[in-house]
Amino acid sequence: MSKQHLLIAGLIMVRVLACAGQEDLFYKTYKPEVHTPGIRQDPDSEMEIIRLTEVFEYSIEEDGFFEYYLYHQTEQIHSAKQLEQSNKKYIPLNGESSLVEASARVIKENGKELVLAQSDILTSYDEEDGQTYKYFALEGLELGNYVDVYYVVKRSSHHRGVSKYFQGAHPIQEYRFEVISPGHLLFAFKVYNDTSGFSHQLMDEEKNRYTLVAESVPALIEEDMAPYNRLRKQFVFKLNENTATNKNDFISFGEVSQNMYRNMYGEISKQDLKAMNKLMGSAGVEAPDELESKIRKLEYAVKENVNVSEANGVSSDIADMIGDRQASSYGMTRLMLNIFKLAGIEHEIVITSDRDEAFMDADFESYHTLQDYLVYFPGPDKYLVPDRYEFRFGLVPYVLTDTKGLFVREVTVGSFTTGLGEVKYIEPMDYEDIAHDHVVQVSFAEDLGSVDLYFEQISTGYYAVGFQAYLDKLDLEIKEELAGDMIRSYYNDITIRDWEFRNGNAQSVGRDPLVLACHGNTSELIEFAGNNLLLRVGDLIGPQVEIYSEDERRLPIYDIYKRSFDRILEVEIPDGYKVRNMDDLKMSAEFVRDGRQLMLFESIPRQEGNRIIIDLNEFYDQMYVELDEYAEYRHVVNSAADFNKVKLILEKVMP
Repeated sequence: MSKQHLLIAGLIMVRVLACAGQEDLFYKTYKPEVHTPGIRQDPDSEMEIIRLTEVFEYSIEEDGFFEYYLYHQTEQIHSAKQLEQSNKKYIPLNGESSLVEASARVIKENGKELVLAQSDILTSYDEEDGQTYKYFALEGLELGNYVDVYYVVKRSSHHRGVSKYFQGAHPIQEYRFEVISPGHLLFAFKVYNDTSGFSHQLMDEEKNRYTLVAESVPALIEEDMAPYNRLRKQFVFKLNENTATNKNDFISFGEVSQNMYRNMYGEISKQDLKAMNKLMGSAGVEAPDELESKIRKLEYAVKENVNVSEANGVSSDIADMIGDRQASSYGMTRLMLNIFKLAGIEHEIVITSDRDEAFMDADFESYHTLQDYLVYFPGPDKYLVPDRYEFRFGLVPYVLTDTKGLFVREVTVGSFTTGLGEVKYIEPMDYEDIAHDHVVQVSFAEDLGSVDLYFEQISTGYYAVGFQAYLDKLDLEIKEELAGDMIRSYYNDITIRDWEFRNGNAQSVGRDPLVLACHGNTSELIEFAGNNLLLRVGDLIGPQVEIYSEDERRLPIYDIYKRSFDRILEVEIPDGYKVRNMDDLKMSAEFVRDGRQLMLFESIPRQEGNRIIIDLNEFYDQMYVELDEYAEYRHVVNSAADFNKVKLILEKVMP
């Protein structure tokens, strides 16, 4: 059984009442008229949506509860780029949906029309994703043409929480959204980032009709490092009440918590216990072990012996998962939870979602935000992601942090034990735990034409997680290639004499840093200027991002995670030379909010004998930056790029 089915099992049952057959549906009387006003609201837009209408109509029929999704959009094209993107109009279908009717039209400026019917729909197969697509192919599109697309799709009902955006890359002159339902089924709605609301009317005392109309919706253009989906105008809706059965609160996190607890921990057989005890025995857990050590050992034993697979037929029975050495994401979560329960380790189930796709609202319970599993350990206050091999205790995907989740803990009342849920915030990792540090030592060759270089890269958190767990499983040749690629991303023309990875194994993830060390030789860092030597000391930290400001920033910053960079650069001054521009190595830029230093780039040089030592400290302890703070943020980021440009001038000392 899939994760989604298990999540909702027993929570939503719309009783099929004694209704007299299938009622007349809205789409049968809908007239898809083309709207072609002559006034262009946004002169800079590549395309303008004249009107977009979407309707979700719910219908109780003999063979189930269905949804008829009506889509109708009229757009006008204003750019060559958009001409290319508009010449195919796709219709979203999957295995459980069917196309009821469809049409498309192209209207020229002289009024001539190209009309396509349902019989003109084409089919294509994408070998990469294995999906079949249906689409209209629109020929002869020209600038200024109107494109009108209309279709109705019948599919299984979506009513447990549906989110919709009504703002995107193109302006919309009028957006209309409707939900039509049988009279006894009442829906609830919540709108975000807009003042528009839903109106409700009763159609002939047999149907509910909920309508949102938004006019002159401006385009919202994506920008790098911006929380685009969080800023878009959007809403969520759900089935809320069945007046015929006096059932309300259909979407209840309380019921989710109870059912999740039952599904995860229920029906543990003797075979399951035997298999778990055997697996736990191989983990090497000892009584004196600290709690975090026990958790790490158990997680390692499970992830090394059971692989995650979403193939059909994968069992969710614990003994089968261990015996077959494979489990679905749901099954892996269930296995992990029961292992920790059997080991007597306090933990909670957390259900959340990718923060870029959906955000949980405790005041509007909706199942579309319940997508991904974490395990939370209250003692150490850390998380574990059960179904990702590369992530280990204390380190979870960043898109599942800085958001909210449903935390389900075990409670016992009398002889009854169940799960109690609470929506809580999932903190992002601290910047100290997401580090990309460097130690670089440089000395000149005898002929001063090149430098010997010792390079050490120390990575933790998200800078290491992509490959740290897999390194000890790679062949030497592949590891050597990987090391070379990583080193040459800093120094392209380096001759590598020796290299090594340290802590390149799954046991070290989230605990010990991944270290890449090498010795090499390069001439690309040296320039000559008369009798002086120029060392491109700024290049020792590798290429840095520089934020340009030709275009005015429109959206706030939302970095993917906090982070830090500590770098120690040591340069041995060759005999007969002295440093002329020590002060050029001094830099400092900070971002302060409410008296607290949240971001910093600082370069502090010092000289000890014949060595120049530069301590660089850079950190970002804030992910969200308001638009009026952008200049300060850019200044800190660009300071590292400014350091990139610094050259150390070594002046020859005349006898």
